[in-house]
Order: sequence, then structure tokens, then C-alpha cells
Amino acid sequence: MVHVSNRCWRLVEEYRTTLFVAAGGVLSIYAILNGMEAFLDIAYPVVQDIFGPAGFILGFLGLFGLYPRLVGRAPMLARAGAVATALGAGGFSVITAWSFARFTGVTSGSSPAWLGIFILLAAVGMILGFLSFAVASLWTDAQSRTVGILLLAPASIFAIMLAGTSIGYTTAWSAFVISAGQALAHLAIGTTLRTALAPADCEVPSSDVTAG
Repeated sequence: MVHVSNRCWRLVEEYRTTLFVAAGGVLSIYAILNGMEAFLDIAYPVVQDIFGPAGFILGFLGLFGLYPRLVGRAPMLARAGAVATALGAGGFSVITAWSFARFTGVTSGSSPAWLGIFILLAAVGMILGFLSFAVASLWTDAQSRTVGILLLAPASIFAIMLAGTSIGYTTAWSAFVISAGQALAHLAIGTTLRTALAPADCEVPSSDVTAG
């Protein structure tokens, strides 16, 4: 069972670049939809609520792909980042599922109060997940310094969005700028991971894998 879990880590590590690029592509669609709302007054809010969270889920999967290289060099940060990433992925998965249910007509009406719990989990993943992996990357030589700096971007952009929301600053054009920034950040991470040189992969310690 441990070998199965190890294979899963190697698989997500192998495709981390593709996952980040895919996340950037999906988030680009999300940004375009926000741009249509901001500048053309054409809005598809339910569709936006599907593409945004779905793009972030792909980004979290790509973030998981950094874990095997980091856990041997910065175990506490890597494990904390993995936990936060798992929480964020779970939160966005529920949000995506709810939005898809609304899109298909399975459910209707405003978002229920309990959905706020999963929005909080998504925020934990975006801020603490990316921040932990960014600091671990900058602290070690497991990833290039450029990758470490770029990993700060999704967390910073999301924190700015939360700050704007908390003071009631949620204009359509600001949503476009923020979503475009997230798309560019994820694309940049994927592109840099494809080209940056890094030390050989680290094996995942047996104590850090979970029996599948």
C-alpha cells in the first residue's frame, strides 16, 4: 500500500508542470468571463463560479507535485503546505460541485450558509498552502529561486482579493484584474518549472506517505 502511495506522489510530481499550465488555462477562461462582465456588461456568474474554483483545484494538484522534492529538505513547511493544500482543494471541490449543480438545475437559489465553511478552507489553501511551499522553496535548493518567488503570487493576489472584499471593494474590473493575475501566476509557475534546473528528485520518506 505504501508503494501505491509513493507512485501517486511520483505521478503528481511528474505532471506538476502540466497541472499548473492547465490551471492557468482554465483561470484564463475565468478571467475572460470576468472581463466580459466588466467591460461588455455580459455576465455568466454561474459559469464563472465553475471555472474559477476548477482552475484553483488544478493549481493545488500542481502544488502537491512540489511536495516530494521539498519534504526531505524542509519537512515541517512541506507537511504544513500539504495539509493546507488538501484543505483548499477540498474546499474548492465542494464549491465547484455546488456551482455545477446550480448550472445544471439540480439546485437553485442563493448559496447556503454552510458553503462559507468551504470558502474558508479554500482561503486557507490559497494563502497558507502556496505560502508554505514558497518559503520552503526559497529556503532550500529543491526548486529554483524563481519558482519560489512565483509561488508567492497566488497567495498574495488572493490575500488582496480578501482585503478588498472585507472593505466592500468588489468592482467588476477589479475581479478581472485579480483573476487575470491568478491566471498569469499559474502559467508562469508552470512555464518556469518546465525550464528551471533543480536538483534531482528526493524520495518521499516512508513516514510521510499514507497507506492508500
